[in-house]
Amino acid sequence: MRCVLDPNFVKDSIKCHGSCITEEGETYGQVIFYKEGFTYDVAANDFNYNVTLVSEVDAANYFNSYLSSIK
Repeated sequence: MRCVLDPNFVKDSIKCHGSCITEEGETYGQVIFYKEGFTYDVAANDFNYNVTLVSEVDAANYFNSYLSSIK
């Protein structure tokens, strides 16, 4: 949530299509991410890229900001 409020923490991100399994079974609730630019044999590959997955943050500033906010 902090990255949404202050995107300056984000150093790298990946556009993905997120899909949640809603059928009963052992994978119920599992979220699958399909990365933009990749081809998948098990999917149609005509995705709406609806998720930005943050893959790297400025950890030192992120942590300092967090500590500052809980003081």
